[in-house]
Amino acid sequence: MSLRSINPLFFFSIILMFCSNCSNLDETIFNEGLRLYRQNKLDQALPFFERATERDTNNAEAFAWLAETYRRLNKPEQAVQAARKSLALHYRNSFAHTTLADTYNPQYGNWAQANSDTTWRHLLLAVRSDSNDGNAWLSLWIEGMRRGGDALWKKALRSMVRTKFITPPLLAYNRWVLKNLPKDALLFTNGDMDTYPAAALQVVEGFRTDVALVNISLLNTSWYPRFISRQYHVPLPFQDWEIDSLKPMWGQEKNIITTSNQIVQGWFKQKEDNRLPIPITIAGTVDFKALPNVEGRLKLAGPYFLWLPQKSDSPNDTALMRMNVESIRPLDFKGPFAGAQDRSPIRMTSSNGLVGSVVWVVLYYADILIQAKRFPEATRALDMAEEIDKNCVSGRMYSKRISELRKASGY
Repeated sequence: MSLRSINPLFFFSIILMFCSNCSNLDETIFNEGLRLYRQNKLDQALPFFERATERDTNNAEAFAWLAETYRRLNKPEQAVQAARKSLALHYRNSFAHTTLADTYNPQYGNWAQANSDTTWRHLLLAVRSDSNDGNAWLSLWIEGMRRGGDALWKKALRSMVRTKFITPPLLAYNRWVLKNLPKDALLFTNGDMDTYPAAALQVVEGFRTDVALVNISLLNTSWYPRFISRQYHVPLPFQDWEIDSLKPMWGQEKNIITTSNQIVQGWFKQKEDNRLPIPITIAGTVDFKALPNVEGRLKLAGPYFLWLPQKSDSPNDTALMRMNVESIRPLDFKGPFAGAQDRSPIRMTSSNGLVGSVVWVVLYYADILIQAKRFPEATRALDMAEEIDKNCVSGRMYSKRISELRKASGY
């Protein structure tokens, strides 16, 4: 058969079908990378993103995801190269600018080329490129606090609420934590999800602005303690010049005492000596065993612990616990805790577990009621726990424990 006898339309249809299959294959490869990334399986996701960008060299989004994966795998040079390729394809690209900002941020690693001014420039470009990118606003919030400009870091918090980067259930959780804290409390928090949403409530709603929010991890920087002192008027346990000289050091038990723990210990000491007139509380999300001088001094009050200047035999403040449990509205926690646009695989995989801590507190309180033979109250608490648990996005976590306590109550 000669080529002249082939219908040209048939010839072009074969080409189009082949190209369509190539396109579908490229999309399948990219989507598999995304699936693994969102499960925080970055090592497995990386080769899929690499293949996706090799097959489609004009895909700015694929290069941005590749850059972010490199960054999180501590490959800064490759991250910068991929992010700049993404920007070359699409300059108004908030994702790539944010990745470059975070890669160059000296706070996130020891890369020799890290530069805070480069971080700042790319963060500003990120929010100008897309004012609805909550990831960019989150990074800008931290950098804004560091640079001392109140207007910008407050705008960042408002923007994270406006874009629903901070979801309603996450706001509800932090509102619950803050609601019944003692007046003017100092609250130690652990990570992202128990810090910036609470700060957003203070800025956006004016809610519990008397509470001093202190992220323990950020205390390892020299600028953050100063920010806390300025923002909340909390006296620091060190002179200003001493803050810069604080370094991790070896403890008596051959353990490393971090800068943050030295500052926390300083506040504890001030409280012991009656030089700190405000209550000290610790969010339930904090690994309190890693903190100094807490053994026998913590009293559980619901979503937080009270730190006591003297040791106590009672591990619970049942009055505060009851107040916190009774303030819960189960449907407030229905839905995802991580926003749909959130690009942190850690927040994607772990944030929904926060609702489990609400259920745990309710069940803990129900157990106390059962031990006190207050069975009708215990049953109401168990009903509440079950309602929250059954609406968890990540599936039921406490059904077995709820059944055990119902059996124990016999009511």
